[in-house]
Amino acid sequence: MFAMEEMPKNGPVTAETALVPPQFREATVPGRYWRMLDDGRVQLTLLFGPVENTLSQLMGKMDAWYLDGFAPARNPDMWATPVLRAIARKTKPGGRFATYTAAGHVRRGLEEAGFSIEKHPGYAHKRER
Repeated sequence: MFAMEEMPKNGPVTAETALVPPQFREATVPGRYWRMLDDGRVQLTLLFGPVENTLSQLMGKMDAWYLDGFAPARNPDMWATPVLRAIARKTKPGGRFATYTAAGHVRRGLEEAGFSIEKHPGYAHKRER
């Protein structure tokens, strides 16, 4: 399992920071960090740094992605065309992604990168996901 963040979040543990182990939340140096979970059955690899740099550090291809980069207006780097293309290149044939972001330019960018898009009813205040 891989997780990418620009930098670890300091402060109280929230749903956003729950996967980031405490010893990494105070890290100030971009890089790659590991933690074993579930009695060693799962290796969590944390990549801290700008998204384009961390994507280039991934070895191999992924089966699935959960893209949770906040709203594109708050985190435009995550949803930039070069990033979406890099994600597509790092995805195995038949690979999937999920995101709650429903912004039109993100959907179009993912389609242009080679993904098929399906809309589903959203949760709470979201119309679709």
